[in-house]
Amino acid sequence: MKRTLALTFITVLATAGAWGSTSLTNAATIAQVVANQQQLKAPFDLRAQVVAIPQDSSSPIIVKDDSGFIRVYPSDKLPLVAIPGDWISVQGMICAFTKDIFAAYATNLTVLAHGQPPAPIDATPDDIYSGKLVYGIVRLHGVVIDVFQDEADARFSFLILSVDGKPIGLPAGKAVPYERLARLIGAEISVTGPCSAYYGHGPRAKLEYEVYIEREDDITVITPPPADPFEVAGFQPSVYPIIFPKPGDSMRRKLVGRVEAVADGRMVYVRTANGELSSIRLTDNGKLPSPQDLIEAVGIAETDFYSLNLSRAIWRAASQHGSFRNDINVHRAVFQLIGRND
Repeated sequence: MKRTLALTFITVLATAGAWGSTSLTNAATIAQVVANQQQLKAPFDLRAQVVAIPQDSSSPIIVKDDSGFIRVYPSDKLPLVAIPGDWISVQGMICAFTKDIFAAYATNLTVLAHGQPPAPIDATPDDIYSGKLVYGIVRLHGVVIDVFQDEADARFSFLILSVDGKPIGLPAGKAVPYERLARLIGAEISVTGPCSAYYGHGPRAKLEYEVYIEREDDITVITPPPADPFEVAGFQPSVYPIIFPKPGDSMRRKLVGRVEAVADGRMVYVRTANGELSSIRLTDNGKLPSPQDLIEAVGIAETDFYSLNLSRAIWRAASQHGSFRNDINVHRAVFQLIGRND
């Protein structure tokens, strides 16, 4: 994940000279020291292969050796002569750029040999959450079951991917607009990106580990999403599938009903054909329906134990689509039975 860092303490690194036998010499040990956040100014001297290079001077180089992966931040005066696949010798020091966060900073880098960039590691959610692939470039293959915007920071969105029936949330930055991600719901895709660790810090620290989608090019569509996003299963009478869904199951469901009211927060209340009232929270784009409209809505199934509801939903007028034309008279009859006029 690209993070902007102010390297205001880079002069500390410039004082580092020759590295002695006390230097850290493998990626796993460096990563452990960084995670423990204890050994300030610990020197390292590493021979490794470049996996990925920064897009700007404040982003890290990702390198690997036989022990694992590590991110190394180049000093602002260090020319980046390496490319992915190169074998390098890199020296530097572990420093803190805030009181809580440590990182490995390079003051010297030499290309030893050229090579082929290592292939991404095919991974599962269990692999990611084990912590064994931290700093590695990984690839996840699955079906998109949900997309939503970060509630705390609208610049970020989350794509929920079901990999072999196990869901994992993949954050994406502003370079990958929410609207573009939302079109992928139901698609089979692969995602390639760096695996990161929060170690208890940052706005999404509770994730513990993440695979960040930095660019749209990180996503490869294998099977496109359904042409009609409304072609999903309807609600079942039982709430059991909502409260206890099968692992990886999409929770997107469809409701058809007459709009009773539209409230603040893009909340729409509809009366279904069987007379039940459901609430639908619509996404933040598009127009709102009006009271008495007969609509169909697709969103994430929820229940408050009294009603079947939808969140992050989209809608359209049910009477304008052939699949529901034959049902309109039934709906009207039910509404008349419960004392409601067309």
